[in-house]
Amino acid sequence: MRLKTILFLLISAIVISSCSKKEEKVLNIYSRQKIQFLEPARISSIYEERIARQIYETLYEFNYLKDPYKLIPLIAANLPQINRDKLTYTIKIKQGVKFADDPCFKNTNGKGRTVNARDFIYSLKYFAASPSFHKAYFMYYIDGLIDFRRKAKEAYKKGQTLTEFIKTNEVKGLKADDEYTLSIRIVQPCTYFLETITIPEASIVPIEALEYYGANFNVHPVGTGPFILKELNKNNETVLVRNPNYTHSQYPTEATEEEEKEGLLKDTGKPLPLVDKIVVRHLKTDRERQSEFDKGKLDIYSPEHESLYEYFPKNKELSKEYRDIGTKVTQIDNTKFTGILFNMNDPLIGKNKYLRQAIVNAFDNAKNIDVFFYERPITAYWIIPPHVFGYDPNYKSPYVYNISEAKKALSRAGYPNGKGLPEIIFLLEEDPLMHRIGKFFEESMSKIGINVKLEFVDNPEKINQTVEDKKNHIHLFMASGYSIFSSPEVLLRLFYKGRSKYKTNYSGYYNQEYEKLCDKVSLMEDGPEKLKTLNRMRDIIINDHVVIPMSFSVLYRLYYDYVQNYKPHVMMFDRYKYLNIDTEEKYRVLKRLSNKR
Repeated sequence: MRLKTILFLLISAIVISSCSKKEEKVLNIYSRQKIQFLEPARISSIYEERIARQIYETLYEFNYLKDPYKLIPLIAANLPQINRDKLTYTIKIKQGVKFADDPCFKNTNGKGRTVNARDFIYSLKYFAASPSFHKAYFMYYIDGLIDFRRKAKEAYKKGQTLTEFIKTNEVKGLKADDEYTLSIRIVQPCTYFLETITIPEASIVPIEALEYYGANFNVHPVGTGPFILKELNKNNETVLVRNPNYTHSQYPTEATEEEEKEGLLKDTGKPLPLVDKIVVRHLKTDRERQSEFDKGKLDIYSPEHESLYEYFPKNKELSKEYRDIGTKVTQIDNTKFTGILFNMNDPLIGKNKYLRQAIVNAFDNAKNIDVFFYERPITAYWIIPPHVFGYDPNYKSPYVYNISEAKKALSRAGYPNGKGLPEIIFLLEEDPLMHRIGKFFEESMSKIGINVKLEFVDNPEKINQTVEDKKNHIHLFMASGYSIFSSPEVLLRLFYKGRSKYKTNYSGYYNQEYEKLCDKVSLMEDGPEKLKTLNRMRDIIINDHVVIPMSFSVLYRLYYDYVQNYKPHVMMFDRYKYLNIDTEEKYRVLKRLSNKR
């Protein structure tokens, strides 16, 4: 008891001390890895993206409240004017938006200057020409940007620097009509083009920072975002503090009736951000993260599959022990699809539709989810997930678990009771959950006479590489994909061979009608006709038995009730500017946590 008292007094001293300094509001979160890259062209993980989003901004962002997700202006003054051929976008830039103060701004004695239309052009040119280039969809839409990159590669071979090349070369499809008017020309109509320039790679960066810091620009980010970097990987932490120049974003004034009841409009209209500091702790294992959350050292925590039972002993209901402390839970349907793809390049699988049907009918996905997924994801019958146009929660595939139909299909395939059928090889990620799913799949197929061999690779990225390396060896493979846009085209390209700018179709599937519809749908506005086309594309794939849809993941987030305005968002990574901390309630939660110990 004495130890508890001492501990509580120490915690209280910390809280009181922080409150005395104008009640500094600190948000404590975590990253599963150290932050290596904050330069937009070099970001390589979701954790780096989350941090970079606090520092850098794009022209548009997704709305924080209300669903479905829609784009709203951020640095742009309004939504663009689009000409009749849907190829030219004219965008007005907000006046008065400033970069954060930084020594790179020599002409203003370190004071951040005002953003203009040329900054956006420079930023896209910088990304396209950067040797650290990562693929981005907007690269293939903006007229001249691919050619610009090709020229940059040649220029580097001749000794020209990145900044020299950017200054002396232009992009055909990018133009500043005046100081605050930007014109973008794309090569073909794309209904979700604006969404392609909301990703971190399209962040606005000042040329002064790249010139001043050179190779060190990665660890000296300068942007227009709500926070600035104070410490990077110091004592296993990354620290961000409020950007005093940030004045161009306010808390939303509209929400759904349910969101309003949840108190998500308490800070309506207030200037953002609402917290003073973000501390990002680098915690590699789930056990570390769980321990720190339970001590009150983390404000938000997402338990992994193996930890869910401790918080949810009765499935989706948070235990009373945690509710009494002040722990809250929120759940959101994610845009991640998981399923099993057939390798259509393999002649055994690719040329035998009835064999694929037999496998589809023999797999009891309902039992698979019930037994192995404690978090109860949404059962998938197709690849378009929630929050994305075309998702139909009422659709059910006509091909579900049915042993009788599976045996009939196997006989039609030429292998009655599996007689004469070679061993089927199924490729998965090396992971405890995948091992269990693989074993269940193996047992399911044995019921109709199909022998399955499981093979594993280290990570999901290697699955696609292995399928390509062994086209005539792998028969099925586990696949997953996120929709980073509110339009479904990215996921639809899992089965599209046509004019993709980079490979997405690792199954090797080809259907002429599907190809034409995929080209057509990317030009269509959301509405009944587009939905009809999407449904036809779905029916083609389902009837051809190219995929066994499994699930759409569900995200669980635990947080303490002193974290206000918390709403998970599957497409927005800069949401921390909307969060608030009730310092008095935090004091009470920490007291309850100390008593628990």
